[in-house]
Amino acid sequence: MKNELEAFVQNNGLTGEMFFIINDNDNYIYRRVILHDENTEPLITENFKKSITDEIIKRISINDNGDAIIDNITDMNYEHKGVYYFDIASEDKSTIIKIIEEISSLTVADNPIDFKFNDVNLDNIIGLVYHMSDGDKNIFLYQHRYPNFLHKKSRLSFLGEGDVLVPIPYDMINISKVIDFFVFDGISYAINIKLLEERYGLTQVIDNMVSEVTPKIIEMEIVNKSVLAEPEKIFDDMKDDRGFMRKLARVLKNGILELNIDVNIVNEIKTSFPTIGRNIDIINDDNGIQYIKLTSKARKKAFIRLLNDEAVRSVLTQKPSIAQNHKPEKNNTPT
Repeated sequence: MKNELEAFVQNNGLTGEMFFIINDNDNYIYRRVILHDENTEPLITENFKKSITDEIIKRISINDNGDAIIDNITDMNYEHKGVYYFDIASEDKSTIIKIIEEISSLTVADNPIDFKFNDVNLDNIIGLVYHMSDGDKNIFLYQHRYPNFLHKKSRLSFLGEGDVLVPIPYDMINISKVIDFFVFDGISYAINIKLLEERYGLTQVIDNMVSEVTPKIIEMEIVNKSVLAEPEKIFDDMKDDRGFMRKLARVLKNGILELNIDVNIVNEIKTSFPTIGRNIDIINDDNGIQYIKLTSKARKKAFIRLLNDEAVRSVLTQKPSIAQNHKPEKNNTPT
């Protein structure tokens, strides 16, 4: 994908079109934006060509085989600023993400409704989608509406024109180089994880994964369920720590639960990896059975860190740790 994008931005024949996503009385819709003249589209296209290089291509690492390293977003491996396959199930995607993907499925035969600046309050714009094409491949770049996106005209709005300060009789929008989400060649990708978590439904996806993985962790033979009044709520005190919740959700898909870890293995890990084993204490219950002590937030963090550690997993499986990098199927139809 990285090589394809590098070739894409080198094409001097790229064309572009813009769409706004709008909150229409709590119903999200999209409208095509009519650009001012033949000089406006190349200007915006050139802006987003640079964005593709700076915001996407430069974020993608290459492995020893020359392949792009792109994790699935549900792998919850967000330690580096990368690009992620947006492998969220359709039923869990936010409405706006679905609209972006719907725009990406438009064909030349479609005739989307145009945006009317006189009829729509610019405050209702949620974000913009910029579609670029070389006639073969297509990319749809989504930019969230940030606070500096809109400048509302006022009685004291002015613009420097030459050496003169003149009033601004209209609202203005600022298009930046930021890309938060994009669709390329029918595949959806995420960049701004924090934004997607705060505004675009990723928090609920993470919480659903936590709900699924928590009982699996409880069933491991290293957690003493008998001392927990409500075992399923063992991590409830950590819900405000979104970083921890992401790491907890990550356990669901990292393969560690399939290794049947017991207390003996944890003791071996503590010996082999003393830094990882810090804050992990093994205690005996009334019957002399050993368990991991999970009585504080620090101990819970240390335990989940152990379950996520790639070096630990590599030793336990006798396999080198590698990224999942499972490319999803193309999104060829609206969802």
